[in-house]
Amino acid sequence: MESTTATAEQDAPARTPLPAQPVDTAANPLPLHGFQKDAVAAAVREVKDGGRATVVAATGS
Repeated sequence: MESTTATAEQDAPARTPLPAQPVDTAANPLPLHGFQKDAVAAAVREVKDGGRATVVAATGS
């Protein structure tokens, strides 16, 4: 008996990138720290072409 398994990538529909959205500074008036900007930039680079990213940081950082 032959068995196959499907992965999430095979089952998921193709994703179209969302257009860039302007940042609403009224919602978050605090500027990001340098390390936060680095984390956001790294995550954006990963997801830019359909990749995935998870940013893990301590609460309040």
